[in-house]
Amino acid sequence: MNSKNLYFTAFLISLLTYSCGDIFEKNLAKEPVSLLAPTNNYQTTTFTQSFWWEEIKGASNYHLQIVSPAFSNINQIILDTTITDNLYTYTLNPGSYQWRVKAINGSSNTAYTTYTLTIDTTSDLTNQIIALQEPINNLYTNILNQTLKWQSLSIATSYTIQVAITNFLFSSNIIFDTTITTNSINFSFPQDYIYQWRVKAVNATGSSNFSNPYNLEVDVTIPNTPLLLKPENQDSVSAPFTLYWHRGNSTGSPISDSLFVYSDSLITLINSIKTSNTSYPIDSLTTGPYFWRVRSQDAAGNISPYSITKKFIVQ
Repeated sequence: MNSKNLYFTAFLISLLTYSCGDIFEKNLAKEPVSLLAPTNNYQTTTFTQSFWWEEIKGASNYHLQIVSPAFSNINQIILDTTITDNLYTYTLNPGSYQWRVKAINGSSNTAYTTYTLTIDTTSDLTNQIIALQEPINNLYTNILNQTLKWQSLSIATSYTIQVAITNFLFSSNIIFDTTITTNSINFSFPQDYIYQWRVKAVNATGSSNFSNPYNLEVDVTIPNTPLLLKPENQDSVSAPFTLYWHRGNSTGSPISDSLFVYSDSLITLINSIKTSNTSYPIDSLTTGPYFWRVRSQDAAGNISPYSITKKFIVQ
């Protein structure tokens, strides 16, 4: 079997495996969704709520809906979203609500489970929570200019935003501190670094605590060009064998590599893989010459130049 047929056969096997997984996907129709918080008929003056439910084995997504005042008498659809997690934080205005969740996979879904929630009126910000939205927590990015955004509170008249280098353990880490009346602000991060940002709400009677900070790592540095180690150029090898390379010192965010193997000089690609390792085992290849090269990409989206191309000969 030649190399093209070998890789085509491997592709078919993986495709069949995936298809069989689809065929035997779990039927969710009789699975109950257990809502955990807020509890049914919960009444509170805290506007921001974390909607939480038990995970369903075999579910790939969850459909969450919030309406006012009830699903049998909808005046307003507040939220209608599909997510992969079993927790979602959302800020509501005072009022009566119902929320419900169903679990979904590619071939079935559960019934909805519905709870009732009441948000009472207050002007006190003391126990209110600011829900940060964008950029998402723990983001790696190579874009310096970001829009910081959070969910607004109806009783807030302004918001205080702070940005710190590394963390907020020391006031000297704070590089930005301002108060605005909107729920978003454009901010240009000054350089490659790890940052945290947070927000608190303010009105005439006081302020909330600062939100839990979100982390963000800015990395605009291109990874080092990978260095191919083994096999050496023009080496003869016998399968199984392993390709080794070196990516140099870390330049910031986590790095993964893309390996490319060709049956001729960079024209006919027979295999490409992405890996966080700096080696890749080759179990089987037909005899003949092959060419390989590697390129690195970090979690922020920076891409290195290709390595030099080396040739090996399978005996």
